[in-house]
Amino acid sequence: SALQALRDRRARVCVATDVAARGIDLPSLSLVVHVEMPRDAETLQHRSGRTGRAGKKGTAVLIVPYPRRRRVDMMLKQAKIACDWIPAPSADDIRKQDRERLITTLLAPIEFDDEDRELATRLMAEKSAEDIAAALVHAHRALMPQAEDLLDSANSGAPQQTDRTQGHRPGFEDTVWFRMDIGRRQNADPRWLLPLICRRGHITKAEIGAIRINPN
Repeated sequence: SALQALRDRRARVCVATDVAARGIDLPSLSLVVHVEMPRDAETLQHRSGRTGRAGKKGTAVLIVPYPRRRRVDMMLKQAKIACDWIPAPSADDIRKQDRERLITTLLAPIEFDDEDRELATRLMAEKSAEDIAAALVHAHRALMPQAEDLLDSANSGAPQQTDRTQGHRPGFEDTVWFRMDIGRRQNADPRWLLPLICRRGHITKAEIGAIRINPN
C-alpha cells in the first residue's frame, strides 16, 4: 500500500484527501503541504497533525493565494496556530537548494561491493575523474523535477503602475499611481473601484489618496 511504501521509505510523497489523511499515522513524517486550503480550522488541525507526532518536530505548509490570506489568518486564529508568512521560493532558490541536497547525497558515506569497485576501475581507465563525477551529477539531476516560478499574484492582472512626478498634492510626493484602462464611459465608479484597487494592489483604503476618473 501507499502508506507501507512510506514506512519502508520506498516512497517519499503521499497525496491524500482529507478523509484519507485522518488515517495517516507515520511518526517519521516531517512535512505536510496543504495544496488546497482547508475548509475550516478542524480540517487544518487534522491535516497538520499528520506531522510532528510521537514527540517529534514537523512542518506544515500552506500555499495561500494573496486574496485568501485574510480568510486563512482567521482560520489560523481559530485553530490557535501561530505561523510565519514567507514568500514562495523562486526557481533560483529551489535550484540552489537542489544543488546543496545533491552534494550532500553524493558525499554521504556508502558501502561498496567488489562489483562496484570493478566497474569504477574500468571507468577510471576510460575517463577522467572529473568526467565521471560530472556524469554522476548529470544522472542525479535528471531525476529531479524542473524548478518553476509561481505566478506572482501581486503582478498578475494587477493595474499597471506608473510613477508620476508632476502634479502631486502636498504630502503625496512619494505616491505611486495605479492606472486602469477604464473611465466614465465604462461606468467607472469609486464605489467599486476602491475595493478592486485594494484587492489587486494589495493595499488598504487608508493608503489611497485620490481616485481620478477620466472619460476613457
